[in-house]
Amino acid sequence: MESYFPLLIGFFGAIIGAAASITAVFVQAKSAERRHKMRLAAELALEDYKLRLPLIEKFGSERPPLPVFLDYYLSLVAEIDAGTIDSKRIVELRRRNDRLMEAFRNLADYPLSDDPNEAAEMHQGHVPPSGGNRE
Repeated sequence: MESYFPLLIGFFGAIIGAAASITAVFVQAKSAERRHKMRLAAELALEDYKLRLPLIEKFGSERPPLPVFLDYYLSLVAEIDAGTIDSKRIVELRRRNDRLMEAFRNLADYPLSDDPNEAAEMHQGHVPPSGGNRE
């Protein structure tokens, strides 16, 4: 049995090495796929933003921040990937987008100071969760 021991150790080592290699390839592929989806969503968001800017300037409507577009397209790509996209989900994404826009509008109500005491005095005790630094 002693003569087979190094052979068995080598065999199990090879199996463990192969499994680790396959796992690493799988993790890298998932990571690359995720990066690709994020890049796709970012490109879509930027192009949509660029197309809407002239219309926003022409008609004088509110200019949404780019993160609102990015959030929408990240969510849209995720829904498409999951196969759950339909008209109901698009309406839900639009409502979420509207809530995000409202949150950005409300950021103007928060102070620029990191001092919680100053923030509380300026806004009747409403201290933003991030400390209020928007620099």
